[in-house]
Amino acid sequence: ASELVVTTGRRPARNHAMTAVANAAKRSAAIVYCNAGHNPPLLWDGVAFRELARGGMILGPSPGSQYERGYETLALGSILLAYTDGIVEAVDASDEAFGMERLRAVIRDRAWTSACDLVDAVFEEVRRHVGSDTRDDDQTVVAVLRKAKGTRGRAKTP
Repeated sequence: ASELVVTTGRRPARNHAMTAVANAAKRSAAIVYCNAGHNPPLLWDGVAFRELARGGMILGPSPGSQYERGYETLALGSILLAYTDGIVEAVDASDEAFGMERLRAVIRDRAWTSACDLVDAVFEEVRRHVGSDTRDDDQTVVAVLRKAKGTRGRAKTP
């Protein structure tokens, strides 16, 4: 048996929305997605990352655009993370971007049991990298965890 961790919340004091949602069938954990010009969400299976890049160009400029659907199954223990470019493009005082490797490390380096904790950790690591709460771009993160039913609690840190 398994369950999808679904968490929703808002942290206005930090000036960012924290949302984690799941749109998956409970029995199969199958998802259908379409990326419309954003950074491809990351799917971590505990061993490797896959970028969910199926879709097409950004919505709006070309009303006749066609989009391709992607299909994935969330295996037990997998994490799906969607994010805006403001996360990976956030720069420090040396103009170095937070980047994909740092984002992957946040996901990979802990045994996450809470989507909320994962989202908070991404924002905290970006803030630490930048050195302040100042943002030059929007920053949004959506996290979905599929875990064995009955496993609850906070994230375990190394």
